[in-house]
Amino acid sequence: MSCISNNVFITPAFTELFPLIETDVKQLRIQHASKKAEKKHLECLNDLDMTCLPANLQIWFKTFVSSIDSLLSELAVSEDCYSIGPTSRILATELANYAPAKTRRKSTQNKASIVFVDRTLDIGSSCTHQTETLFDRIASVFPRLPGHNNDVLIDMSSLCHVHKDASSTVLPGCLASFNGHNQQHLQPLLTNKVKEGLMEVNRQLVDIASKENLPLKLTGKPGRVTADQLENTLSLFKGKYDMILKHINTLQVSMAVFQLLKSQRQQQLDSLSGIEKLLIQGYSDETDPLEEIYRLIITESEKSTTERSCTLDDIFCLIMFVYSVYGTRIKSDKEEQVKAVLVKYVLREKNTLPPLTQQIVGDTINEEVVTAILDDAWQKFKAISSARNNLKQFSSVCEESALGPSQLMPILKQLINVMFDPSKPELPDVELKSSGFGDLLKSGFGLFRTVSKPRPSDHPLLIIFVVGGVTSTELKQIKDLCASLKLSSQVIVGSTRLIKPEDIVTSILCQDRINRV
Repeated sequence: MSCISNNVFITPAFTELFPLIETDVKQLRIQHASKKAEKKHLECLNDLDMTCLPANLQIWFKTFVSSIDSLLSELAVSEDCYSIGPTSRILATELANYAPAKTRRKSTQNKASIVFVDRTLDIGSSCTHQTETLFDRIASVFPRLPGHNNDVLIDMSSLCHVHKDASSTVLPGCLASFNGHNQQHLQPLLTNKVKEGLMEVNRQLVDIASKENLPLKLTGKPGRVTADQLENTLSLFKGKYDMILKHINTLQVSMAVFQLLKSQRQQQLDSLSGIEKLLIQGYSDETDPLEEIYRLIITESEKSTTERSCTLDDIFCLIMFVYSVYGTRIKSDKEEQVKAVLVKYVLREKNTLPPLTQQIVGDTINEEVVTAILDDAWQKFKAISSARNNLKQFSSVCEESALGPSQLMPILKQLINVMFDPSKPELPDVELKSSGFGDLLKSGFGLFRTVSKPRPSDHPLLIIFVVGGVTSTELKQIKDLCASLKLSSQVIVGSTRLIKPEDIVTSILCQDRINRV
């Protein structure tokens, strides 16, 4: 477990743990049929339980549950287990019936709720470029720190005496704390609005420069932070290695923000955000989003590389975004045309493919192979579009309004709103996993109809765990929503990792979610 902010943690050991999707059922059915055990009828994700999974995947799921149990032991709580989504249901059931967890629950009076949520139910909120935090912007611009899945690589060479011709010299910085424990320096990036985050990063940088009696030159307009301002203050630390080591956390964050503001990728991210807003506005107008994607591919493929407002990687992210947001409203009439122009685009750019597209299509690039790969990818896109089919309360992630354009309504925000609604509406999509006869009585089993059904908000501690990753924008939205509701309960958010749009597409199109090596 790694605590990255107040009331937020991730599980780096389970970075690749991702919910199963509908296209995985066929492979699981074949593998299950080869077992000597009692055969089960597997038609859809909801038919799955732990016994239907391959042995290696069962071990991984159980190891994850053991890890969550260790966390709950540290918190000294007795929890009710809830789930939303097929994979989360398997994990919640395993935790509810985990023998050490049952023993722990008998020895503590402190109550808590834990709700597991499948990331696949709302891919749109994690695949969007409409970010509200600096961290999500940085994650979309910077490469990953080698060997890591949550941190980024920051070039710190400008603070050191590096020869100007030594272009291969790399001094990797990162966002994680130097001492590995206190991550308070990340708060401006993770949970503040972009403008507020910029102001706070600049304030902290100026503060340490002032404490070191460096010759500060405060320029610029009040309330505005520019790349030049940050660069001027950062340059005061050049070659002063004792000071750099002393303030390394603040300097690395400041350097990341400075390089972000200078990045040309910023314009592309703004352009993608605008495209997504138009796609969401078309939700209530019954506009065909694939028609818009088709036009975008045609337009971008005709531009030179330097003039393009988005890359091939971005186009795959946009396709994933619309299939998740629109769900079963997607019309199949345009699919073949989109695939055809995408194949041509990939073949034309085969020598300069961006990283995600290269990973999707592989090394053998010809029309037949790329067409087959995209046919398979489209089956997975469709699986994502049907992920909410069985949900009643959270069947849509778009909020339509007669007074204005449609807006994205993340499922995590919807969940918190209904859980803490004073009127206590029914929660048909939130399943309580029973660990024994006592829990059945609590849920109103049998003749005990007067017993009110338990709710995740019943206890002073609520843990929401997103299986498959979460963005810092979602973390900020949850923090802001909890503050506006003035909750008496403490809400902790956990997830397998911090993600960006490319991570989601990789997990769905490229990752083998079934066969663990």
